[in-house]
Amino acid sequence: MEKTTKPPVAATAAVASPASTSVHLPSADEIKGKWKTYVGEAKVLWGKLTDDELLQTEGHVQKLAGLVQQRYAITREAAEKQVHDFLNKHK
Repeated sequence: MEKTTKPPVAATAAVASPASTSVHLPSADEIKGKWKTYVGEAKVLWGKLTDDELLQTEGHVQKLAGLVQQRYAITREAAEKQVHDFLNKHK
């Protein structure tokens, strides 16, 4: 009779998937629907962006992060963090 060894339960349960550690953002439709009301606050936060630029992004994380990265000469990760923090504040 052969013995098969199973990995310890604790070892398999301790692995966290990236999705379980991520922060929930509002859906794209929720953001787009409310984006015009957020533009004023976004303008205060990112004064180097114009109203037209902010309106054109329609709250799309990648578009907005790209603009923030470009205007403020910061890393993509830092720009995305700022955008995610802003959107999470407005859930």
